[in-house]
Amino acid sequence: MSTPQSPTSTPGSQSSDPTQVTETLNHLKRRITQLEEENEKLRSRRKRGPSERETTLARGIRKIVSLHVPLKVLIDEFDRRETAESDDENGEGATASSPSDTEQVLKRELQGLFSRSYLQKVLEQEGFLEHLKAVSNWLWTELLNSHSRRQWERPADEARGDDIKRLKVEVANWLNTLDKDDLQVLSEYEDYSFVTPHTRLGRGFQNITTGRLLCPIDYDWNDLYIRSRIQEMHPDYPTHEKYLLRFLYAGYSGDPEDFMKGFLKSTLMVRTFKHIFTSSSSALLYTGEDDPSSDTENTTQPLRKRRQIIAKEPSKKNVASLLGMTTVTPRAIAYTAVMLHFALTNAAYWNLINDGFNYAIFYDFIVDTFEDRELTGEDEVKELLQWWNRQIFGNRLASSGEEGNIAFRKHLSQQKNIRAARARLANARNRQSSQGSSATQQTRSSNTTPEQSQTGSSQPPPTS
Repeated sequence: MSTPQSPTSTPGSQSSDPTQVTETLNHLKRRITQLEEENEKLRSRRKRGPSERETTLARGIRKIVSLHVPLKVLIDEFDRRETAESDDENGEGATASSPSDTEQVLKRELQGLFSRSYLQKVLEQEGFLEHLKAVSNWLWTELLNSHSRRQWERPADEARGDDIKRLKVEVANWLNTLDKDDLQVLSEYEDYSFVTPHTRLGRGFQNITTGRLLCPIDYDWNDLYIRSRIQEMHPDYPTHEKYLLRFLYAGYSGDPEDFMKGFLKSTLMVRTFKHIFTSSSSALLYTGEDDPSSDTENTTQPLRKRRQIIAKEPSKKNVASLLGMTTVTPRAIAYTAVMLHFALTNAAYWNLINDGFNYAIFYDFIVDTFEDRELTGEDEVKELLQWWNRQIFGNRLASSGEEGNIAFRKHLSQQKNIRAARARLANARNRQSSQGSSATQQTRSSNTTPEQSQTGSSQPPPTS
């Protein structure tokens, strides 16, 4: 009976050469060390948290992307829509699924974002998505990580909290000083009611000034009976489901039969926007602009002289510059409306629903004013955004940047053509002058006598 062969001597088996075994072990050790180093780098990068630039962008999420939708839902929905769009282009016929049960409360906002335009297009318009991708590849890959999400959600919410805190004081100061005359002429019975700057207590409908601004345009605030019913929260005069409020309108008075007349053109709205996105000094400098579409004969808003305020040169970039905003966007206007409304109320702390008033719905309504063609026409929206750009960025942005660039290039082209025509005319004149001079010289040469040619004299011969 033959002795069985050992495994090492089996045909096709690996050699048990000690040198080869040692090399394999060394290779594995190096690989383990390499993986440990890579793992340590990933862990250290995760521990470092977002950079200052990343935090700055995160603070803009609530301002220009969405007031109330969590970042994870926005990113998940963006990825889902992008995948569905890619599948459709490839002919696979994939369709986007509905949000999960835990995200049903966000259904309204998601429909608003994606029913008319994909979030990708919205964010590209805001310039925000590209900022996220460009700033940090690590950040983009880690966005869906719960720890990273919290790091981004927190500065976003903190920025909203900072706006709330500052506007509590600033709005009261504006109402007590800059806008006092404008508001007094709206009252037929009482004088202006003082607004305490450092507390929201005493604001809301119980205060004559803030109550008038929060009052829906459907109700006559100067009617004492209606006012008392509003203050008592009488069911015949509800306010929590009405979003056409006086503080949104030029002159703080709107037309229920034509809600777009003067809508979103109040001095307070523009001043609040400037305070949030540009600077507090620019908000103080703003005196308002007459709305060409409003009834100037019936408006009660007085014309004021421009205030002479010496503003210091800003020492740092404003929020609009940090977020890459070069034009006013609908979502920034909607955020401004929410912040101003909250500053006028007596709410003790921030909540999406305050005394039945839903800020998420209010925010969506403002956005829909720009995006939903069943509510507004394209020309109305274009005019409104142009008006806002004039107020915030000046007349240089009254038209779109592309239109301005085309007009400027056309002007330069016209100047180029004029210069070329002048050069051609000058060259033609020079040629004519040169030809005329040559012809004159030839004439003189033909009239010269032989004696003159020999002597080189140009004088005529003496007469006898």
